[in-house]
Amino acid sequence: MGPGDATGCVILHLVASELTEEQQQVVDRLRAASAEFANAEAEMERKRKALHGTIADALRLKVPPSIVERETPYDRNHIGRIRREHNIPPTRPATVVSKHQARREDGAATA
Repeated sequence: MGPGDATGCVILHLVASELTEEQQQVVDRLRAASAEFANAEAEMERKRKALHGTIADALRLKVPPSIVERETPYDRNHIGRIRREHNIPPTRPATVVSKHQARREDGAATA
């Protein structure tokens, strides 16, 4: 039995009819507040996507990540995730290579 099930609607109707007027008013306020909250969440998601798009634009234009970090609510790790999600290369190449990666590169060069 799900929320769209006719039986569920009948049970909800029976429970709602047993509420006092004051209880029904607060239930109506709950319903309205929940709808407002859902709208706010949707708006927040739109704003988050817009912010991430602007961060990606800044990184594409080579704005240093330290400035992006200073001007946004995100730390450098989160900015790095946004950069990778948008397939933007790092501003500078990695300077440290793991031993495992170095061995692979040496083996590929000698093979």
